[in-house]
Amino acid sequence: MAITPATTTTEVVVAGVDTHADTHVVAVLTTGGRLLSTGAFPTTTDGYQALLDFVASHGLIEKFGIELTGSYGAGLTRFLRAEGIDVVDVDIAHPYDVPAKAKTTGSTPNKPPGK
Repeated sequence: MAITPATTTTEVVVAGVDTHADTHVVAVLTTGGRLLSTGAFPTTTDGYQALLDFVASHGLIEKFGIELTGSYGAGLTRFLRAEGIDVVDVDIAHPYDVPAKAKTTGSTPNKPPGK
């Protein structure tokens, strides 16, 4: 569901949220991937509302991608869904799942034991 912004812009935007215990950091982007703005907001109900208002001030909200909606992002996820916002869970890659760099000798990549 799209939220009408306070401004007169009709640009469609998406938001990505990096979640933390005390603060959530949001990046607002066009659907084409151009970064419009970033901001940090407290993990309180007032902070959630301020974050939503901040994103909506940049355009029509298509959706939010939130890191780890089951932990630090759970409260924000519940808040946004209650507001009718489409929220997707963004799963972060585990360091062992990221392709390793090759050793300087050019031999096999560095991988943890058992992988």
